[in-house]
Amino acid sequence: MDIDKALARLADAPLNDIDLSLVETGVMSGLAQMTSVVRLQTPIRFGAIAAAMIVGISLGGVAVANSQSSAPLVSGAHLAPSALLVSAQ
Repeated sequence: MDIDKALARLADAPLNDIDLSLVETGVMSGLAQMTSVVRLQTPIRFGAIAAAMIVGISLGGVAVANSQSSAPLVSGAHLAPSALLVSAQ
């Protein structure tokens, strides 16, 4: 049962004919479906995170190996604002 339809019927029903057990059943079945979907997607999420970390680490290693300087904070020193100001004078 769709929760929106159940709530619409609840809103349209007279006050003495309200059956809240249908709303609770709909909410609980929706939660059960979401829980099962999350359980199925967990291995996929871990695999995607592991793949992203492997790609990031390997591409970072390639970038460090191809950099001109061995110091990690100096690779773009020629583009630092202080260096650009000094070269303009």
